[in-house]
Amino acid sequence: DLEIKDESGNLKQITTNSLSTSDIIASNITTSNLSVIGDTTILNTTVYQTEQLEIVNDTNNATAVKIVQKNNNQNVSEFYNNNNLTLVVDKNSNIGIGGIINPSSLLHLHRNSNADVEIKFTDNDNSNGVILKKDK
Repeated sequence: DLEIKDESGNLKQITTNSLSTSDIIASNITTSNLSVIGDTTILNTTVYQTEQLEIVNDTNNATAVKIVQKNNNQNVSEFYNNNNLTLVVDKNSNIGIGGIINPSSLLHLHRNSNADVEIKFTDNDNSNGVILKKDK
């Protein structure tokens, strides 16, 4: 059974037998553990906050994560560590790493300290790799 509160806080109980596959629940749902199973799931929301999100694609025939930014004036994605911006993909496919909100080239690296900036390339044959380095 599923319990849903209406806008007045009254509990509404829905049994799983009373739902069809085309039913829409237009209410607030609070849960501690939600599993959504099916071919297509659409969550229409402005903002959703979670502690941890894990996406597992077990069908092996589809993209696991697809992000579509329909506003051509905003970044496609921004990643933060606490309040510190770490990675940006902007509207022009430029990538900013290290706190760059507006990357000015295809790959824009920035360090917010006086430490050296390095790019390291490795492969199976050379674990030490090649380092491109800009000294401080």
